[in-house]
Parts: sequence; C-alpha cells; structure tokens
Amino acid sequence: MKDVTLILLAAGSSSRMGRDKLTLSLGGRTPLEYSLLAFLTGAAEELLEVILAVSPATRPLAQELASRYEGPELPIRLVPGGDSRGESVYNALLAAKGPLVAIHDAARCLVSRDIIAASIAMAREKGSGVAALPCRDTLWRQTGQGTISREGLLAAQTPQTFSREKITAAYTAARGAGISATDDAALYQRHWGEICFSPGSLRNQKLTCPEDIPFFSGQLSQGGRRMGYGEDTHRLTPERPLVLGGVNIPFRLGLLGHSDADVLTHGVMDALLGAAALRDIGVHFPDTDPQYKGICSLLLLQQVRQMLAKKGFLLGNLDATILAQAPRLSPYIPQMIQNLASALCCDPGRINIKATTPEGCGPEGALQCITVRCVCSLEEFSR
Repeated sequence: MKDVTLILLAAGSSSRMGRDKLTLSLGGRTPLEYSLLAFLTGAAEELLEVILAVSPATRPLAQELASRYEGPELPIRLVPGGDSRGESVYNALLAAKGPLVAIHDAARCLVSRDIIAASIAMAREKGSGVAALPCRDTLWRQTGQGTISREGLLAAQTPQTFSREKITAAYTAARGAGISATDDAALYQRHWGEICFSPGSLRNQKLTCPEDIPFFSGQLSQGGRRMGYGEDTHRLTPERPLVLGGVNIPFRLGLLGHSDADVLTHGVMDALLGAAALRDIGVHFPDTDPQYKGICSLLLLQQVRQMLAKKGFLLGNLDATILAQAPRLSPYIPQMIQNLASALCCDPGRINIKATTPEGCGPEGALQCITVRCVCSLEEFSR
C-alpha cells in the first residue's frame, strides 16, 4: 500500500561536525544517500513520495540524488529547510500528500529496514510510531546531585511516523502557541496525548561529531560484497537495429533477438543476477513470452535493479567488455555508461565499459556476432 510520504531532513547546520556532515563520503556514499537508500530498499512498496528538506549546502547533492532515484511511481521533491528542525518539518508537511508521514533525520544513516517497517506499521495501526530505545546507562544530573532512574526512560530516534493530518495539526497548534521541540513526538503528544513507540536500535545512531566518523565508517564497511559474471552473444543480421547499452548505433548490421537484442545490457543483467544468486535473464524474461517482444532491455535492467533492492543489494561496480569487429564503438561508450547508470540508479563512476576488436578472429571477427563479458560486485545493503 503506497500511503507513506518520507520526509528526509537534510537542512541542519552541522555546527558540531564543523562541516556539512550529510555530504561526507563514507564507504563511497554520503550519509544523505545511505538514508534515502534505506527507505528505498526497506519500504519501496509503501512509499508514495519522498520530500527532502534541504539547506543551501545540501541542495546540490539532494538534487543529484533526486534525479538519480526518482521514477514515475516515486516522485522526489525538495523543499527549503528552516532555521530550526521544526521549521524544516513543517515546510515538508505542507508539501506532503501521503496519509502517513515518516520523518527521518538523514544523519541517522544506519537505520535498518526492520526499524523503518516497525515505525510505519505502528503508525498505520495506532496513528504514531516513534522509534525508541530503552535507556541502558546510568543517568546523572550534570550538577552531580544524584542519578536519575532509567526505569521507563526511552531514547527517541527516527523515523517517527504519524498520521499526516494529526502531526500537521500538532505542528500548527505549536506554532500558534510559540512552542518548539527537538523531535516530532513531543508536539504530537502535547496535542493528541498518547505516543506509540516502535523498536529502535543501538546502531541507529545520529552522526553528529568528528569523533563519530570512525564508528559510522566501520559500520558501513561491514556489509558483504558479492561478485557476478555475465556473458552474452547475439548474431548480427541485416535489417535489424544495432542497440548497445540503449544506444542506437548506425551500422549495416544489427543484433538478432526476441527483445531489442541489446547484448551489452543482457550481459550486465546476467552478471547482476548471478551475483545475487537469482539465476539468469532467461528465467526472468524468457524469449517465449510475447510481453518481451521488441522491449527495450534497459526496462528489463530496471526490473533487475528492483529485484536486487528487495534482497538488499546495491551495485558496487561493474566492468564490461564488448567484443566486436565493427563498427567503431568508442564514441558511443559515454552514452552507454550514462544509460546503464540511469537504469541502475547509480553514479556513472561505478560503471566501466570497454570495446575491443578480435582482429578478424573467430565469429566476432567474421561479423557473425557480438559478444559481451561483464563482471560486477554488489554491496549488501540490508541491515
């Protein structure tokens, strides 16, 4: 059920970090991207839209991520953040459309799919779902005048998911009364009463200070890495288009196949499926199925990406070699890379494509076919 608006807060000043923490590179991606991906992989079937509340410092990165990850079924919009967290949330709430809103601090980039799912499920049932963790440490007053009992105390985290109508009303009332709070649950409780909590995690920390960076880098590097290999060959024949990586290349011969016969994309798909132990393209997209007749293979690659996301895999890197006697392919390779990156929702820097000629040897050298060989790595993103 697509009924959730994700509000991702990325407008803080990062004053304690000394530089914008959401644009740091940790394990090859930024905290903002990790947080976005956590929801895209962990709540894809429930997300109606994504709203990023941004500052001038985070807007360029947020715009790049929105362009990369949005699709026809998942719009990603940017709204300006405010001078406070509450202002940023309120701006996003005014733009939200979903019956439920999941509000998440992008600095909590280690959030797991289980925490996300529990927060949304609690809000759907009870109207609110605030990720929280029982306090485990002894709590002292700073003045040294004794301890505070930790019995019944919870440390609030995010996501905090609510009925959009109710949390908007709570924010509106608080603004009218001149009241602010450091999290959304406090305003919700003030206006509506009882808060419902969902499980948080010790790992779901908030990136705040420079001293936090080693912990986050270590956690983000713990995901497993899997390797895949793909190979495909298609015959060359007259009166067919030559399509490689979604690029139509002028040539007197084209590739024979049930779909558009894009041998490069097919090799990439097989490598990705192999790395995830998901069999091969023939199993998922058989050439006996009329729905795939003449289809653009980039559309099939998008479906493969979605399969990987459901299993918690992201592309690490990809390296493909096209074995073709002719035509000369190097002028078209940049566009091939861009097309594959768009279909896989990844940075083009994670993809490499090479073209080589067999010097007249073998069936490729005789212009009977084109062959592609591809290797890839996947990162296990599920937490």
